[in-house]
Amino acid sequence: MKSRSAFGAPLLAVVVALVCAVVVPAGAAAAVRVPDWGSTTSHGSRHIVGDVYESLYTVRTGPGEHDKIRLHHVARHEEGKPVPTRAAVMLLHGDAWGFDAAFMRGSSSPDSLPAYLAASGVDVWGVDLAWTLVPDDTDNYEFMASWGLQHDVDDLSRALAFARGVRAATGSGNRALTLAAWSRGGWIGYSLLNQETQKPRSHRQVGSFVSMDNFFKTNDAHARAEHCALAAENDGYLAAKDFAYDFRGTEDIGYLAETDPTGPSPYWGPPYTNLGATLSYAAAGFQGGTHPFTPWYHFAAGAFPGGDTTRDPVHLRFTDVHAWDDFVMGIGNFEPVRLQADTQHITCDDGSTDRFDGHLRDIRVPILYVGAAGGFGTYGVYSVNQTGSRDKETIIVRTRPIGQEKQDFGHVDLFYARDAKRYSWQLIAHWLHEHAGG
Repeated sequence: MKSRSAFGAPLLAVVVALVCAVVVPAGAAAAVRVPDWGSTTSHGSRHIVGDVYESLYTVRTGPGEHDKIRLHHVARHEEGKPVPTRAAVMLLHGDAWGFDAAFMRGSSSPDSLPAYLAASGVDVWGVDLAWTLVPDDTDNYEFMASWGLQHDVDDLSRALAFARGVRAATGSGNRALTLAAWSRGGWIGYSLLNQETQKPRSHRQVGSFVSMDNFFKTNDAHARAEHCALAAENDGYLAAKDFAYDFRGTEDIGYLAETDPTGPSPYWGPPYTNLGATLSYAAAGFQGGTHPFTPWYHFAAGAFPGGDTTRDPVHLRFTDVHAWDDFVMGIGNFEPVRLQADTQHITCDDGSTDRFDGHLRDIRVPILYVGAAGGFGTYGVYSVNQTGSRDKETIIVRTRPIGQEKQDFGHVDLFYARDAKRYSWQLIAHWLHEHAGG
């Protein structure tokens, strides 16, 4: 069972036509290298809350059936058009979950990070990478053989160019955007920044960067060794022509918890109920032994009997369990093995990834790192410090003393927690306005 949404009649179809013929001021034209948008489809807009609407576009990126990305535009509207803004951000998802599930709380929630930022005057964009759009009845994955990190870097660059074109056509100018990348998206974001250091400033898409609970490099020997092992494992899958991770069926963890919470879990087995399984999936990922990210990594903070994190969680501390189940049910179908292999080689730091990490010291854009204490937490700061940026800030969402990370704010809590506004959204919005047009 997947989260679904329906869009109304097109309100912004004219914008697509405008992007085709966008005219920008002299001296700025080179900044937006807009490809042929004749293969772009506008799917109209839907109301979110107040004067905030979400518009949806599909952009063809190549001749293949699956060569496409989807763009989301969450913005204030006036008379059917987006209100011009100075601050603008592109949100990039991580593994498995696309834009709606990652950031919109499943579909069109007015209580979501994009809606909050838009209402505060930020022009919010998001991208669904090509692999999130592959239908669930697909049974041949050979087209994913070359879909590695560079493929996603290129698609992200296209998404940013499209957003800048629409902004220029609707009165906001064509300044470089802030890129805010979560989870696996952080590897893609850092790689794009690394690549853009080798381009003239006028050809760069990203003006500032928000790294949301991730890392790229690490000084933790265990995490690095884990990524070396995962990279080798994924290289083996690729050699065997196994090109895709298959997530189909994972959504049932959330679905069964909602429809039959006291029934026995077919995934965790006795004595777990379906509710117990979803709580463990959310809050106890660290119990299986070592984790490749951090020793305490979990999606959503759980409450454990007597504070004993070796026992099963009994509820979630910050995120409503129904909201968590909605997140689980929003999982995508597939993800390229090559993407994970490429990113794991970077963190392994085995010297094979210079095109993705060879110019980190040349990255000069302002960077904000937002970490969840129970997610990547402080481990993400090291990556920021490997860049040459002189404008670096860090926010670690922490509610418990150091040493109790296993019960603290989790990776998904950043977007799904009941009080996420207070914990992180307000600070992110403030930073975006401070760095508008960077």
